[in-house]
Amino acid sequence: MSKDRFSSRRRQMTDVPRKLIQDPSAWSALPKAEFVHEFGSAEIEALATLVSKTGHRGVREVTRAEFAAPEVTMLVSRIMTELRTGKGAIILAGLSPDRFDPEAFERIYWGLGVNLGAPVIQNHLGDRISYVQDEPDKDNPYDTKTKGRGYRNSEAAGYHTDTNEIVGLMCVERAERGGESILASGAAIYNDFVRTRPDLLEALEEGYYHAIGEQEVLTVEKAPVFAFPDGLSIYVHWRSMLLAAKKRGEALPDKLREAMDFFNESASRNETEFLLEPGEILLWNNRNHIHGRRKFENSAMRQRLLLRLWVEPDRPLRIPANSAEHLKTRLREEAYANSQAA
Repeated sequence: MSKDRFSSRRRQMTDVPRKLIQDPSAWSALPKAEFVHEFGSAEIEALATLVSKTGHRGVREVTRAEFAAPEVTMLVSRIMTELRTGKGAIILAGLSPDRFDPEAFERIYWGLGVNLGAPVIQNHLGDRISYVQDEPDKDNPYDTKTKGRGYRNSEAAGYHTDTNEIVGLMCVERAERGGESILASGAAIYNDFVRTRPDLLEALEEGYYHAIGEQEVLTVEKAPVFAFPDGLSIYVHWRSMLLAAKKRGEALPDKLREAMDFFNESASRNETEFLLEPGEILLWNNRNHIHGRRKFENSAMRQRLLLRLWVEPDRPLRIPANSAEHLKTRLREEAYANSQAA
């Protein structure tokens, strides 16, 4: 990076106001019930009608125009309002497994996704809905490049962000034990820094390099944890930072490591933890929230299965030009293109 660009970047970081974020997204330790929207009977009937009308199409072939109804339009508007100007997360509840089978769950989930924006690919196979589950056959995994990744095993997943603005999980079946979802407000965490450790904020705004993907490709520039291109934008992957430091043959800066520890302590204080029940859909603003998962155990009767979507709205919120998300997205798209060409 040139000296001028570096100076400009430093000005952008230090010009960020050290003030509390005072809007509904700065929630702390709320119970699950505070996020729940129960489907009304008219919404459920509209969704049931659309499931039937699109039944001749493959789930991922269904378009926004085909999954259209006034009730869906109003619901999507409510969701976007909650994600952008409300708490930043919503749980849609009321779809009964007694009425809707797993294929119908997936069709409803996809239909809502295409109305919210464009579902994006999540791996080199081009999946736009991923199955979040313990790998059914560990000797012959569905995707060898995801073997060991968090969404394909039963271990706990630490605090992190995914890619794209909207992230969603729909529960088809929960585990016998564990598997609680964890969600925390980035604004609440940022506010903790402002209140008690503002001296650590610059380290998070400067950030660090990331090592991404199987080949641990390094970002060209340091990538921020906190930034403010369209309100708060947060990107958290401590493991990829630690891998980058190892690859570069250096330790993380002391201030950044201290900030990372305080960040995790704050996240733990502010988080909410809950189980998704079959038929429930969790959607959140990935730009200002972090998430994780508790370890789980399956049984013969209960095999945990969640469906994941990453959605980019028609007019997405901006992210920093030096966000590590750009490289992650490019590598994923290149891997998919190469698999198609092979």
